[in-house]
Amino acid sequence: MKDHSLDSMDLLWLAGLARALVGDAAAGEDLAQDAALAALQGPGPSHAPPRAWLAGVTRRMAARRFRDESRRRDRERNVAQP
Repeated sequence: MKDHSLDSMDLLWLAGLARALVGDAAAGEDLAQDAALAALQGPGPSHAPPRAWLAGVTRRMAARRFRDESRRRDRERNVAQP
């Protein structure tokens, strides 16, 4: 984010979004922490509202996790087959 700050309301909103995306409280907390870290480290939105930018980052991170997990399960299934 431009000023590299997230207030408590932003963090609560982000945690709720992350939980809704992954459907699990623990995984949602991990996702929210990763997205908050990205917001603090990254350049932030240039023209988008901060929450819209953060939502996009969080959705992309969630999609990447689902894709990675699916690929991992496929690899494990293929290795386990005789």
